[in-house]
Amino acid sequence: MKRFLLLLLFTRAAFGDVSLPVIFTENMILQRDQPIRIWGDAAPGEAVSIQLADHTGNATADADGKWKAELAALPAGGPHTLSVTGKSNLTFTNVLMGDVWFVSGSWELMRFPLSWAGNAEYEMPQAGSYPKIRLFQFSSAPPFEPRKDNEEHWQVCAPPAASQFSGIGYMFGRMLHVETGVPIGLIQAAENNRVVSWVSPEGLHASPDLKLPAETWDKGMTRFAKRLSQLVSDAEAWKQDSPPPSPPSDPRTNPDDGALFPCSAYTRFIAPIVPYGIRGVIWTSAGTCGRDGQDTKYRYPLVDLVRDWRRLWGKADLPFLCTQLYSPVPGFYERYALLFEEQAKILQLPNTGIVPINDLQSAEGDVNDPELARRFALQALAISYGKKTGGFGPVFKSMKADHGKLFIRFDHAPGLRSARGRPLHGFEIAGEAGNFTSASATIGADAEGLFVQVWNDAVPNPVMVRYDWVYTPEPANLINRDHIPALPFRADIRQGVK
Repeated sequence: MKRFLLLLLFTRAAFGDVSLPVIFTENMILQRDQPIRIWGDAAPGEAVSIQLADHTGNATADADGKWKAELAALPAGGPHTLSVTGKSNLTFTNVLMGDVWFVSGSWELMRFPLSWAGNAEYEMPQAGSYPKIRLFQFSSAPPFEPRKDNEEHWQVCAPPAASQFSGIGYMFGRMLHVETGVPIGLIQAAENNRVVSWVSPEGLHASPDLKLPAETWDKGMTRFAKRLSQLVSDAEAWKQDSPPPSPPSDPRTNPDDGALFPCSAYTRFIAPIVPYGIRGVIWTSAGTCGRDGQDTKYRYPLVDLVRDWRRLWGKADLPFLCTQLYSPVPGFYERYALLFEEQAKILQLPNTGIVPINDLQSAEGDVNDPELARRFALQALAISYGKKTGGFGPVFKSMKADHGKLFIRFDHAPGLRSARGRPLHGFEIAGEAGNFTSASATIGADAEGLFVQVWNDAVPNPVMVRYDWVYTPEPANLINRDHIPALPFRADIRQGVK
């Protein structure tokens, strides 16, 4: 009886039935044009056969009951039926091959449902027109263990399902579907967590920049292991006429402190679905530094997150698009500019993009969801599908000084202009002493293209410039032809970008 109690506390009973992770359900979309990975549990030594369309595969469960198989790639299309047969049989119908996007990041933006969007009255009735969009949404309730089997499942796009899905995620997927004609699968997992909570333990320990959260992980898991060992002893001594011992709180998923614990979101949302094939990731950023300074160097968690996920999914070029870190609150403006400067270093990695939002967020924190989704979609179409769609704001490229002026060039700068036809605003310059002052700015052109020249007669020899760095009543207003604003930056002609 006591041994049985331990099994109930720690494991899901396995009686030889073949099983798959929660991400495999009816109505799913599998990633097209790449090998199809399927895995699950069965009795040790059990033979498992898999069939999808006319593709077949075989696997044998190892000593721990784990099995995995890989089928040859299939093009976009369907519907297909996926059959998995061991001592029992699982059948999943209405399966499509298409593009799967992981919709993730900060709770503040990504978890707001479509029913809350400003254009919900238009979007929601139209959702039934897109049956080749499929939605998978993780619940927010944390389980004791990493997810496997629960109520979550793929849903065919329809008003009831779309209304509860991320508004940004749904509108992003709809735009991709309309533009490409390919079935689109969206997996939503968003939490108000630190970046390090999304990194795997292996990724945490692989980075020299994540020593502090790695130590927090090691200490927390060591304590957890000791408490589990104590529970075994308590269960051995348990008397049936007394309450059974309670399992210890798992720091990765505990609702009280899990959001602050490294790898907690990875444990809950990533581990159960890797290596389910995906096309790319869209991510909404949060800028909280949190206690212990774990995100003080925001660049390092984010860069390591991208590298870790690319390793986990086995795709060195996995597209990763994120929103700009930004705060409309005057007292936090410069702090967020510093955080964004670190965040922007992910652009040094291939197939990454940052979506500007400094013109989309109100002083109250509300965001123009439809436009944000459009910018995500435009960047995805450019980076992942090779389409010339825009979606990028002007990004600092180079600078030179001449006769008391600084001449600045940008990438993604076709049709460089000021918003609303007003004079350019948001530039500051400084001399050797580093004392910044506001600067005049105009747009010019030469054989190389468009540029911005900035100056202030009180600074005869400027060497530094910064843009959209401090709060001003009139917002910075440099945009391009697509009406997308320039990203903040600072540069020193003696050093390049700081």
